[in-house]
Amino acid sequence: MPIKFLTRSRELIHNNLKNILNFFDHTYKNINDYTFDKVDPLLIKYFKTEYGQDWQSALTEHLYKKESSIAKKAA
Repeated sequence: MPIKFLTRSRELIHNNLKNILNFFDHTYKNINDYTFDKVDPLLIKYFKTEYGQDWQSALTEHLYKKESSIAKKAA
């Protein structure tokens, strides 16, 4: 009986961890996908070509700097 209990506990822990990781994975993907919805596809293509695997962080930084400069000009 104790062996079945331990096996069941491990299954529950495994399933809970899997659910937590899936939650963070989906949240991360949703945030990043949403970020680039309104960005020019040619700009995305440029950043993919120039920065390779780091294109998302480079594009995010570029967009942030662009928004910051626009906000400073407006103020």
